[in-house]
Amino acid sequence: MYEGNLKCAYHPNVKASGICEKCGKHICLQCKVEKYVNGVKNEYCKKCDLENQLKTFVNNSSKSCIVMLIIIYVVLIPLTILPIILTNILLSLIPATFLVLFTFLFYRHQYHLIPTKRKVINMKIAEFLEKIKEDQLLIICRECGSRIEHSAVTCPKCGSNLRE
Repeated sequence: MYEGNLKCAYHPNVKASGICEKCGKHICLQCKVEKYVNGVKNEYCKKCDLENQLKTFVNNSSKSCIVMLIIIYVVLIPLTILPIILTNILLSLIPATFLVLFTFLFYRHQYHLIPTKRKVINMKIAEFLEKIKEDQLLIICRECGSRIEHSAVTCPKCGSNLRE
């Protein structure tokens, strides 16, 4: 405990009960603020205590600002850049897709990957002509209507003469 007849620096009519650890001014009970730092009891005047609190607040605020800047640079900026990157990737895939599609469509006729309409029509015409050729090799009997080979002279069903 402080012993002496000195007066408080902030209250000249009141006897001092201690000395501020920071500024060294004499302080009364009304002005004294006791703080424990690392388990040690320290006495400060209200002014020095307020300065300590302000310094602590500023230090914590600056740490908070640093943390916020880190969050912005690590999280938010990549989140804003990610859609741009994805858009560029997708936009670069569109011409590549058209190039592959164009190449496929251009060369499909040569490699017969997909039959074209003309090819299908030609196949049907060939089938039709084959049928006509088969029909030309056959003769139809006038009496019974049955089909008979071209080389026959009489109809095997009804016996009529085909060469008349």
